[in-house]
Amino acid sequence: MIRLIKILFLFYCLATVSFFQPFDLVSAQAAKAISYSLLMGLLVATCLSSVSKRKSNERFRTPMVWLMILFGVACFIPTLCNFDQSVLQSFSVTLPFFSYALYFTMHRFSFNEDFIHKIIFALAICTIITHIINLITFPVIIFGTPQDEYDLSRGGIRLVMIGFSFVVLSFFITIDKWLRTKAPKWGIFAMACYIAIFLSYTRQHILICTFLGFLMLFNHVHWYKKVIILGLGCILVMSIFPKIPAVQNMIELTQEQNERNRGNETEDIRIQAAKFYGYEQFPSLTNRLFGNGVFTFKSAWGRQMQAVTESERVYAVDVGIFGFNWSFGIFSIVCLLVVFYKAIVVRSQKYVVGRYYFIWLFVSSFASGALLYPSQIIVTVIVLYLIDTYNYKRLYLCLSLIHISEPTR
Repeated sequence: MIRLIKILFLFYCLATVSFFQPFDLVSAQAAKAISYSLLMGLLVATCLSSVSKRKSNERFRTPMVWLMILFGVACFIPTLCNFDQSVLQSFSVTLPFFSYALYFTMHRFSFNEDFIHKIIFALAICTIITHIINLITFPVIIFGTPQDEYDLSRGGIRLVMIGFSFVVLSFFITIDKWLRTKAPKWGIFAMACYIAIFLSYTRQHILICTFLGFLMLFNHVHWYKKVIILGLGCILVMSIFPKIPAVQNMIELTQEQNERNRGNETEDIRIQAAKFYGYEQFPSLTNRLFGNGVFTFKSAWGRQMQAVTESERVYAVDVGIFGFNWSFGIFSIVCLLVVFYKAIVVRSQKYVVGRYYFIWLFVSSFASGALLYPSQIIVTVIVLYLIDTYNYKRLYLCLSLIHISEPTR
């Protein structure tokens, strides 16, 4: 039974990245149907399973339970508020967010850490390889859809990187493994992940991951090595990075955008989106507390929202945390903040990778849809489980050592 669950979980992870869509053979709609079916199967198996589990090692249990309740409430909001969308339609588009509940699935069936790492590394490697192939074969896009957006203004070809969040997580894990083992393979893997992050040509991710990568190195070495790292960091930032053509183009693009914003009466597009989803579009106090729900283009309300967002050029994926707030309300944001707090701030959280991943997730959520895409939600859930697993193992080890050191009577 557990082996079957693990297979279903693996296929769900692949379905969230649309199986990398080689030659567009697996359409986005087909991948979505498969992922929905697998998600429902995993959640039903979790509810029906009689496997015993330790609730004591689920540090995120309470906020995650409340998130599931709020997602359930959000399915009824459009109908109750006369948004002209049925409960069934609302449930169908809210279902991907229930993948946060896979946190309980992983605990219920006690996934082992090696299995989780194999999934993370395998998907990260596939992401890197498929993206490099796309860059080589461009303008022919072999993996993904031929209609994927691209941008040539940043000194390279900026394409959609399928499975990007798996690469980011692998970057942090491999740095941690290299620091602990000094094995060259982990250093090489970390460099490959960083190069892939750079090839995304997304400024915020490059900056955040560069800073956090240096911070991981800085916090795990002796003082004299910290001086070396600081020196190398200054040299890279001040002398080497500015001479890289791609970096020059991204700096120039940023400067041009800032000048355009200063000389224009219109606000930055992300600020507009933040205001739209964070403050403006709430008909009542109920909607502010519980959200507006998730709209589908198959409903009259969804078509209306599509027309508004396209005419105003405001998209939830540009400001993920505000989009999350718009759909699920302030209570859901409180639950997320509790999760972030437990993962980042609480001292009893001993899993370094989890802390750095959630710092990246928190910062990037203000300018990307990291909280909204199933392929990124599943990575977040995996990290939550790894935090619990690592902390529980450390606690169990400490208790064992205390028991061994006690004098026998």
